Amino acid sequence: MTNLDTRTRTIYFIDEVTQEGAAEFVKNIRTLDRTPHRPIKVILSTEGGDVDAGILMYQSMKLCKSKIIIEAFGQVESIGVLLLQAGHRRIVGPMTTLMDHEGAVTATDLAPDEAYQTVEAYRQQFDTISDEIYERVSSKSKITRKEFDTKVRSSYCLSGTDIVDAGYADEVRWW
Repeated sequence: MTNLDTRTRTIYFIDEVTQEGAAEFVKNIRTLDRTPHRPIKVILSTEGGDVDAGILMYQSMKLCKSKIIIEAFGQVESIGVLLLQAGHRRIVGPMTTLMDHEGAVTATDLAPDEAYQTVEAYRQQFDTISDEIYERVSSKSKITRKEFDTKVRSSYCLSGTDIVDAGYADEVRWW
């Protein structure tokens, strides 16, 4: 579910990441960015979802002239972790949970050569996403690339102040 409040310049994205939701999100953020003199607030809670749709949402925030403030509560999982990194300010609630993991791809209906090419293309995309997240996280924490890669490969969860301490957000706030 994506809702827009033009008066407060707030987009509410509380949903699974889908192509339809991403299209609505991009339309809303572009609408608000027509007046780039004030920040845009994104309220975020997602279990993740479609990687391509998440990349579309991430890039639309990164291209904004307006500052983006992301307030995450509930869950920020999978591709949602990349979305959180698009904010100029990243705020989480004390009970927000963040779950990151290495992506998975299946190509069961394809011939072996096609399956290999499909999986390899997605592997490269996941590596790019991981690089984006690491660059933002490492600028706010002392985590090494090796530590980051080890955690992501094993899937891990953080909450509240641990999210900030690990560099995924800038502050914890009670609403």
